[in-house]
Amino acid sequence: MKRALLLICSLMVMQNAQAGLLGNFFFLEPYVGYKTENTQLTNLVNMKTDIKTTTPALGLKLGIRSPIGVDVAVYGEYVTGLATITGLSDKNKFHKNSSGAQLSVNSLGFVKMYIGTTFTNEFIVEESNQISETTLKGSCYNVGLLFKILPIANFGVQYNLNQYSEISGPTYTNGNKIDTYYSKVDNQDYMFYLSSMF
Repeated sequence: MKRALLLICSLMVMQNAQAGLLGNFFFLEPYVGYKTENTQLTNLVNMKTDIKTTTPALGLKLGIRSPIGVDVAVYGEYVTGLATITGLSDKNKFHKNSSGAQLSVNSLGFVKMYIGTTFTNEFIVEESNQISETTLKGSCYNVGLLFKILPIANFGVQYNLNQYSEISGPTYTNGNKIDTYYSKVDNQDYMFYLSSMF
């Protein structure tokens, strides 16, 4: 995490020296943030399992900037850390990979509003002596605001709606459709982050 923060700060300093690195048409936006996700799984006999995570997140966006202030970007994001799971005495390792596309509108160059969706979205609880590996997959939709706070730095907030529809692992033997095992899946996921654009 310290290395990631150092890299972001170094890139921000380089931006002043190399303004317009990708020209006026393309932009590159690395970001580092803090993400909270809470997934509640309700099984067919109405028992609930909560999976809660709060951990740093790293991501990168590559986009096309239009003269009228409408941007299109693709992004990739990686999150890893420890998850708190109902019924387990200790936290369990997890990681999450997602990639997708976002459409944004710039307002006077100070605020960017965007919406997006994912190409891939996997949440993986790793195997331990408490639990076997479990993978959740599904689409995700996001909305966010990005504020320019300095010439070289932006502050963003993003809300993600994960719609997990598949689950897999050694204990799920009747196919990978999540509604085979759970009658309801609730998810809350949001992130605060710092970024810089090139």
